[in-house]
Formats: sequence, structure tokens, C-alpha cells
Amino acid sequence: MHNPLKTQRSTDIGLLLARLPLGVMFVIAGCNKFVAAGGFEKFAADSAALVPTWVQKVQYSQPVMHYYLLALPFLEIIGGLLIVLGLLTRLGGFICSMLLVSIILATSSFHTANVPHANLIFLSLTLLLFLNGGGRISLDGLFWGKKGE
Repeated sequence: MHNPLKTQRSTDIGLLLARLPLGVMFVIAGCNKFVAAGGFEKFAADSAALVPTWVQKVQYSQPVMHYYLLALPFLEIIGGLLIVLGLLTRLGGFICSMLLVSIILATSSFHTANVPHANLIFLSLTLLLFLNGGGRISLDGLFWGKKGE
């Protein structure tokens, strides 16, 4: 008997259903940093306190971290849009994976109340998209998909 869940179409639908809410979450998180009181500059200033002390002791880390925190909302929006649209999905997955790794390290958010933190779940999804791509139901599939399938 043929299993309908072992088809390329079901894989593509699954990737689409993973991409859309994840990408939207990143776009909303980035936009929230712009519309919050004080804008993204205040976000960068407030988040500087979360940077681990071992990073702050590294020479020249202060200006690098400041510019990274200023760029973070832009990177969230860009990565989220790439994931939602399925355009350069692997790049969007890589950008969002690196953002999540830095956030997890900065905030030590590995678990809350003996349950894995949501950032670890988001990280697993961004790594999935980085390693697998967005599937055929994406702009990547439209532009660079295999013809005749």
C-alpha cells in the first residue's frame, strides 16, 4: 500500500507549514523592536546588559556588540522575510540560526521550568530550513526548482 505521507508533496507542505509561522515570528519580533518606546536604539542599549561578562572582557568587543545589537532587528526582519517567502531560504535559516544561538548564549535560555526553552525549538526549525531549504512551495522552488517534476 502506498503511504501518501512519503511523497515529495507532503514534504513540501510540511516545510511550508514550518516556514510560515517561524518567519512571521521573526518579522514580528524585529518590527516590535522598532515600534517600542525608544526604538531599536533603546533595545540595543537595554540588551547590552545581557551580554555575558566573558564577552565584555574581550578586547574591542564593546563596539562590535553595540553594532550587532543595532543590526539585530534588521537581521530578524530580513531573515524572517526570506523564510516566509521561501526566497534564499537556506540563507534566511542560517541568519536566524545565528541570531538564535547568540540570543541563547547571551540569555542562557536553555530551559524554563524544566522544559526546553522555546528558542531551542525555534533553533531546530531554523536549522531544518538551513540544511533542507524551503521545498518546492517557495520562491526558491519556483525560480530554481527541478523542471518536469
